[in-house]
Amino acid sequence: NKDIYRPDIIINKNITSYITIMQGCNNFCSYCVVPYVRGPERSRPVTEIEDEMKKLAENGCKEVTLLGQNVNSYYDKDNKINFPKLLKKLVKIDGIERIRFMTSHPKDLSEELIETIASEKKLCKHFHLPVQSGSDHILELMNRNYTSSLYIEKTSKIREIIKDVAITTDILVGFPCENEKDFNDTVKLVEKVRFDDAFVFKYSERKGTEAAKLRDDVKEEEKLRRLNYILEIQAKISEDINNNEVGKIVDVLCLGKSLRSSDELKTTTDKNKKVYIKTGEDKIGKILKVKIKEKRTKDAFFGEII
Repeated sequence: NKDIYRPDIIINKNITSYITIMQGCNNFCSYCVVPYVRGPERSRPVTEIEDEMKKLAENGCKEVTLLGQNVNSYYDKDNKINFPKLLKKLVKIDGIERIRFMTSHPKDLSEELIETIASEKKLCKHFHLPVQSGSDHILELMNRNYTSSLYIEKTSKIREIIKDVAITTDILVGFPCENEKDFNDTVKLVEKVRFDDAFVFKYSERKGTEAAKLRDDVKEEEKLRRLNYILEIQAKISEDINNNEVGKIVDVLCLGKSLRSSDELKTTTDKNKKVYIKTGEDKIGKILKVKIKEKRTKDAFFGEII
C-alpha cells in the first residue's frame, strides 16, 4: 500500500470534503485509459481512512464523499474488510453526518452493500451506477462484464430494499459498431430504469485503448443526434421524478449562502437534490428538517424548515 496516493489532510472549515479510499482499476473497459495510467487497484488501509475522516470532522466537515475508480471493489487485505464493512466503521465517527461515494461498477454492486446503505442513516440514499449502454452487444465490446438484464436486476434490487432512493448513471453513445438496434436498446433501458439523472457523452477515441483498435464508424452528426435524444428522454423522466419530490418532508444539510439570493441558503438532501431555504447563517453545517414547497428549476427546489 505504500505507493497509494495519500493526499495531505487539508485543514479547513469546509462543510463537505473528499477522501480517496483506493487508486487504480482492474476492469480494463475497452474505452478507458485509467488502468494504464493509474495501474491496478490498491486500497488504502482502513485505519488511514478513519484517521483522515476524524481530522476532517474535528475541523467542521459534515459530509464526506469517498472516491475511487470502483469503490465497490475496495478491500483492505490485511484486515479483511470490504467496502460495506468499511462503511459500517466510518458511520461510527462522531461529527460526520453524511457519507457519499463514487464511482461504482455495476458488476461489483452487492446486496450486502445495498443492505448496509439501507440500514445506516448516515449513508446517503444515492447510487451513481454507470450503465454506459443498454445493448449487450456494445457492453461486450466495452468489456463491461455485465448484461443489460443484470443491470436492471441490480437497480430493481436497490429500489426493492431502499424505497426512497436516487439512481444516476453515465451513458456513452456512438461507440464503434453501435447500430440503431444497439442505440434503441439503450433508449429502452433508460425508459425502464428511470434514472434521476444521466450524464451522457458521445464516444471519442482514446489512444492506447482496445476500443481504439475498432473503426470509429458512427458519424459525428449521428453521435450528436443520439446524445440529444437520450438527453431529451432523460429530461422528461427527471422532471417527472422531481415533480414527485414536492410536498415531501426531508432532511437537508445546510451548505452555505445561496449564490442566487442573499437571504437564502443552499442545502442538499441525501439523494443529492438541491433545496434552497430562507434561514439564518447559524444553520450552516446543520441537518434540518424541511418540507419541499416547490420546484424552482429542473433540478432545484425551494423548501421551508418545519
